[in-house]
Amino acid sequence: MITSYAQNFEDVMLWRALQHVVDGFYIDVGAQHPIIDSVSKAFYERGWRGIHVEPTTTYASLLRQDRPEETVLQAALSFTHGTLTFFEIPETGLSTADATIAERHRQQGFEIRDTTVPSLTLRDVFERAGTRDIHWLKIDVEGFERQVLEGWGNSRARPWIVVVESTLPLTTIESHTHWERLLRERDYAHVYFDGLNRYYISAEHPELHDAFRAGPNVFDDFALNGTANASFCRLVQERHKAEISNLQTESDRAKRAAQEEAARLAEALATQKDHQSQREQALAEQLRAANDVIQQLNSKLVEAGRTGNEKEQSLLRDHTAKLESLHHQLQASQTELRQVAQEAVARERELTRDAAEIRQEVEELLRTLLQREKEFSQELEQSRRSAEQTLADRFQAHQAELRQLAQAGIERENMLTQQNLLVRQEMEAVLRLLAQREREFAQELLQARREAEQAHTEQRRTYAERERSLRREQAEREDRLNGQISQLGSELVELRHSLEQRESAFAHELQQVRLEALEAAHEQVRLLVAREEALRRQLLASQEEQRNAEARAHDREKQLGGEISSKQRELIQLAQAHAVHEAQLREQLVAQQRAVDALRQHIEATQSSMVWRLTQQLRRFSSTFGSRSAPPNLFQLPAPPIVVTENHIETHARVAAPTEISSATINMNPTLSAKTVAELLSYHDRQFIQSAYITLLGRLPDTEGEIYYLGRLHSGYHKASVLAQIASSKEAQACGVKLPGLDSLIAEQRRATHWLWRILDRGARLERHGNRLEHELGRISERLEHINAQQRDLAEHVHHLDRTITGLLANPHERAEVAAPAAPTTAATSTHASQITPVEEEIDLAGLSLPAKRIFVELGKAVAAARAEGEQK
Repeated sequence: MITSYAQNFEDVMLWRALQHVVDGFYIDVGAQHPIIDSVSKAFYERGWRGIHVEPTTTYASLLRQDRPEETVLQAALSFTHGTLTFFEIPETGLSTADATIAERHRQQGFEIRDTTVPSLTLRDVFERAGTRDIHWLKIDVEGFERQVLEGWGNSRARPWIVVVESTLPLTTIESHTHWERLLRERDYAHVYFDGLNRYYISAEHPELHDAFRAGPNVFDDFALNGTANASFCRLVQERHKAEISNLQTESDRAKRAAQEEAARLAEALATQKDHQSQREQALAEQLRAANDVIQQLNSKLVEAGRTGNEKEQSLLRDHTAKLESLHHQLQASQTELRQVAQEAVARERELTRDAAEIRQEVEELLRTLLQREKEFSQELEQSRRSAEQTLADRFQAHQAELRQLAQAGIERENMLTQQNLLVRQEMEAVLRLLAQREREFAQELLQARREAEQAHTEQRRTYAERERSLRREQAEREDRLNGQISQLGSELVELRHSLEQRESAFAHELQQVRLEALEAAHEQVRLLVAREEALRRQLLASQEEQRNAEARAHDREKQLGGEISSKQRELIQLAQAHAVHEAQLREQLVAQQRAVDALRQHIEATQSSMVWRLTQQLRRFSSTFGSRSAPPNLFQLPAPPIVVTENHIETHARVAAPTEISSATINMNPTLSAKTVAELLSYHDRQFIQSAYITLLGRLPDTEGEIYYLGRLHSGYHKASVLAQIASSKEAQACGVKLPGLDSLIAEQRRATHWLWRILDRGARLERHGNRLEHELGRISERLEHINAQQRDLAEHVHHLDRTITGLLANPHERAEVAAPAAPTTAATSTHASQITPVEEEIDLAGLSLPAKRIFVELGKAVAAARAEGEQK
């Protein structure tokens, strides 16, 4: 059987599912009181231990006192670290960190205290728990559930069961829709709702589902503690209070009865002392009367002695014997009297001891009652933690003990009464015996008063001395008894005074300890607030620095965007100018092609003329002696096709053969070995990758490595990061290349990639975007340089073509020598001409138009034909 302390049987449901676990572990967020409405108390009594999170100072102190071996975190939970405003409602379980709910409670008449408490996250609490299993987690934070669950973070902790209060405070309105997804994302399934709380089971423990098929019932074998604030405990609490009141009344009644009994016994003892003193006075009077009789006898004996010595002597002898016998009888009587006195003294001592014992018993009874009262107070406090049946058993046992004490007091009183009666009877018997002996002694004295005058003189003196000594001893005994009684009274007063002083000193020490604890707690809170303020200032400084970095990154992004826009505008202008120049070159190329066709037709007509046939032998003879310098047939080569396209790079690739453009190809990716890090970082794109491989690894990059690092550059990683990654590889370390500035760059990159800076530096994304823009700008610059290089190369080809055509038109005799190279050059130029900007001609005929050049060629042919005819003639 377990004892339920919880408000809504939460401990009963959890115990049903987890009763097979021995020495389990729990986390109670919003623990509040260690006993009243406590979910963990039943588990604590069975050896479980856990962590309590409670921001209220009063409840945190109570938890530390009741659970000294458990961890108590006096803080609130949220989704971040720092401090937050906590709205405390004293002596209730409604304290919250939600300002809206606190304002609603204030409007309903509750007293609200605004305090600042430290804030932790649920992940911090899980880290406190370590690697052990967390069997259940309870969250009761009065409307602050979502913020608490958001503080779970990326912790791998998965409590078996999670219990969350899912209604708004003091209402039946459910509020789980705001935070339930946070549990479902962590593989928790809802299994039970008790009207106040929702229960969730981890996916790692599906065997616990069956325990939540029904609510608390008679088969759970539990008993109510009676301290919960629920309505079903009010009757138990009222009965408990009534029983406590009855017990208190009976305790007070028993205390008063014991005090009355002690007073009555003290009064009886005083009465007995008075009676004994009266008896002693009566004995003293009888002794004085006996002395008077003896004196009278002595006087008579003296008178009788005067009348006759003989008779006196005879009488003296007779009376001497009688006197001796009387003396013996007197000694026996005195011995008996002494024995009676000793018995009276012993009886007095015994009565004194009995009175002291009675006083001690009364004091012991009072102490026992006080101790019982204290024990009863402790048992009363413990009874709140025990079952109702246990409380009834203890109450019956206590009543039985009180009845036993009362019966023992009655029996003791009866015994004392009987003892007093016996003592009184014994005293009366002794007095009767003494009276009888006195009568006998008086008769004997009357018979021997004439015979014992001289014999009794010494005896009277001895008897008087004995009487005085007995009186002194009796007085001394009385003084000693009075002194002991007064000493005991003073010791009792001193003991009470010492007890009061100890109680006041203990109360003062307790108050001092409480003040010191409060001061220590206040100092701790002050230190926490100061630390939080320092952290807040650091956070503000880091946020300001981050905003500055973001502003700088934004400015840099705008600057790079402006540069890119200007470069794009320049590129558009260059493309437009390039298109214009390309159209002009196409027109010029078409015109030149037409001139070449006309020249070919003219040459074919010349070769078919009579003059050409007549001079065939002369040309054969000339070829025999000058074959090395004879020009090849210009028109035996195929004419290059005229291709007009918009993509000048593809046209160049289709028309020009690799051997024809080898002289015009420009290497755009020079693989140079850099001497410094700055020189290495000055390259862009593929040039940078090739230079890094050659400098650090001593080889050209492989295809996979080049694609990987180009992808990182294109995705926005800085060249320094890529360079540090290459330099940190095993191959680079094996090569052992020492480049100035490389070690410091690697160290800087390692610091920049630390996890703390990644969390605090939110400008990394802007920086990466800026790196991508910078890289794109570098690629555009390289592209422009590449275009300019191609333009320069094509310009040289155009110049060469113009010079060739101009030379051909200027010297008709050398046209056969330049015909062969002119054709491929023209073919190559026809494609390159669409990519260049025309330049001014540096040859004399370069400024002539094509019709002028055609006329010049026709004139040249006419002059040559005239010369040939003149030579023939």
